[in-house]
Amino acid sequence: MIHPLGLPEIRARVAAYLDIRDAINCACVSKDWNSTFLEHVWSHIALEVPSHLPTIEQIRAHSSHIRTISLRSVLPDDYYLLDNLHRLYSLQVAHRHGGTELNLPFLGKLIENHSSSLEQFQLSGRMSHVPHSIFNALGTCRHLKSITLHNLILTVDDLKVLLINCANIGRSGTENGYDNNGLPRSGHGGLSSLVLDAVRIQRYNSDDVSTLPRLPNLEYLAITKSPGILVDGLTTYFTHCPNVKSFHWTEAVRLEVANWVEQIESGKWSDLTCLDFVGQGFGDNELFRMIESLPLPLEKLRVESTFFGRDSFRSLMSLERHYTNLRELNLSGCWNVTSGMVQQIMTKMPLLESLFADYLCVTDVLDASDVDRNGEDNGQDWICKNIRTLRLCINLGGEFDTSSQEYDERQRHVYRRLSNLKLIEILEVGRNFLDRNRGDRT
Repeated sequence: MIHPLGLPEIRARVAAYLDIRDAINCACVSKDWNSTFLEHVWSHIALEVPSHLPTIEQIRAHSSHIRTISLRSVLPDDYYLLDNLHRLYSLQVAHRHGGTELNLPFLGKLIENHSSSLEQFQLSGRMSHVPHSIFNALGTCRHLKSITLHNLILTVDDLKVLLINCANIGRSGTENGYDNNGLPRSGHGGLSSLVLDAVRIQRYNSDDVSTLPRLPNLEYLAITKSPGILVDGLTTYFTHCPNVKSFHWTEAVRLEVANWVEQIESGKWSDLTCLDFVGQGFGDNELFRMIESLPLPLEKLRVESTFFGRDSFRSLMSLERHYTNLRELNLSGCWNVTSGMVQQIMTKMPLLESLFADYLCVTDVLDASDVDRNGEDNGQDWICKNIRTLRLCINLGGEFDTSSQEYDERQRHVYRRLSNLKLIEILEVGRNFLDRNRGDRT
């Protein structure tokens, strides 16, 4: 009889839960185990501590296993000249402010050497200048899908070079971001995700838009910031990325929310199916107008700590294309969301898979139910049978004695409802809502 660990597919699953030291020990058990666990040991290499770097010979010997590399320290030139890592798909580069600087000009060579396999690139660190050789190297990549920039300061010229090369991704070597007349080319670059996290664009204005190439294949756009770092004037440019399907941005970004609402209402981003906003810069009326204007069914709505409330909720629940197709909903920190709204969500969104909300009063559940004398619930059921992640606080009523029969019946009622959600994988529920005094808001 074969032991489960004798099967490579079982060992591969076990390896995913081991740290590197345990995986190395497992690799020493036998030849079969070695081939399985070495994949896990070498799938990611961190070139971070100069005194603990793997040798060039070791990296080349295990090149078939390497999938991701993170750079966090200055390296000898030989490491930037590495090639033939045919499975390398992700490169993460972090510049340590105040420490030894990375040899950034040589980084472009490492990118070019893996232009046929690289799919994800991330550059972070407090840098006031990014060598254009890095952006030019990204433009040579054939399959690059995602670029993340964190905590950088870019000039208009830097941004221009970046976007030109983003437009070049996936092209042949003879094409570039401009046509024969010198105008921005509406290219077919493969970049689908662009994240500008705490990035400052210096002296940017809408007049510069005409000089920038288009990114027609861009589907995910995220703009976030840290205190003191600004992103200015990019609204107009991104209206020329018509195929964006998912937006994420935070209140602290200096983007005119009203302008974005107008662009959505005018149909600039007709493919939007995901809205992800954070912060009090997004009012109930603005959210209402955006939800009303989306022509396609909304699949994900994350409005954490916004003023999402009565108007936006009414819009969401009145449009069948939205509430019957919504799969992910995050209402955490939305003070205007009531328990009654959460109860409606649980009874009217059949495809919902993830729900984050602050609280649900059992009174609202009981009011929507018909409990007979035997305590059986014959009323309106929670129809979100596909839900896998649920996080909310269920208020059983603080005025009841926790040892009373009525309190016990309320608990049983809630447990029966939860037990019908068969696909739950992550369940975070509390018994009473104690964080805010909202007992009278249902």
